[in-house]
Amino acid sequence: MSPTRPSPMLARITAAVLPVALLGACQTPAPTVAAGAPPMTDSVPQPSLTLQGEAVYFEKILMPDGSRLDVRLVDPARTGETRVLAERSTTVGAGPYEFALDVPRARLTGPVALEIAVSMPDGTPRFRTEDAVPVAIDPSSAGLHVGRVRLHHVQP
Repeated sequence: MSPTRPSPMLARITAAVLPVALLGACQTPAPTVAAGAPPMTDSVPQPSLTLQGEAVYFEKILMPDGSRLDVRLVDPARTGETRVLAERSTTVGAGPYEFALDVPRARLTGPVALEIAVSMPDGTPRFRTEDAVPVAIDPSSAGLHVGRVRLHHVQP
């Protein structure tokens, strides 16, 4: 029996596939996580936390386009300008009103609460939280959804 030579076609296919196969073998496998272990995260904390929710009222009153939604995260133990930790105002129409508020983590040093108000286009308040709504924030979380926050009618 005489030794056989590979065909030129097989030699070309092998020459094309072999480098790709070797390159795949050089890849570093993804790290594995033990069962029940928390997922790995970046050790660098994010500079802010996103607080989301929805402001609702039950009265059958439609707010006109151009109304304003004001959302504030406050420190109930403080007074004056230092009381407001983060705030956002947006122009809205008919409710319910979704909101998102970015809060600098450096300001989250104690208890916090939400104050929300909806005003007419001329600035007259129509709905608001009766009292500041306490919010429990886990400092290690990237964000928090507080759900629905009930607003109450303000008599004009």
